[in-house]
Amino acid sequence: MKRRDSVWFPISLLATSDVVLTTQIYHMKMGWTQGIDWLGFLAVTLIGGWLRKSQSVRKIAIAAVAGPTVFFLMSNFGVWLGGHGAHLYPHTWQGLVACYIGASPFYRNSLLSTAVYTALLFGFDEIYRRRRADAGHVVHAS
Repeated sequence: MKRRDSVWFPISLLATSDVVLTTQIYHMKMGWTQGIDWLGFLAVTLIGGWLRKSQSVRKIAIAAVAGPTVFFLMSNFGVWLGGHGAHLYPHTWQGLVACYIGASPFYRNSLLSTAVYTALLFGFDEIYRRRRADAGHVVHAS
């Protein structure tokens, strides 16, 4: 995909599926803070786009930590600001900190799952590339 399309396309699919699932399947109301989650996913998409031109273990590791971290910070800020958990946390600095602490198990799980899937996907891709390169250099004896 073109760079532009690789950003708007997945975000629009995510937003559309969120609207359909939330309103039609779960029969819940969409809050204005849902847009903060979509901005978080946009940030993750842009972080992934940073890997388009060149990949290294260092860059992949940075992106694998940056993506979940940015999404965690943004989405939980939305919860504290007025999302589904807003009534749980006062609109004070202490309330924001409590919101982040309360969500820390989700952050841990997000980091762990991202690490596992990053290792699997990029690892399998590297194995595939090496096997493909090796197959291209095979000398066939007659």
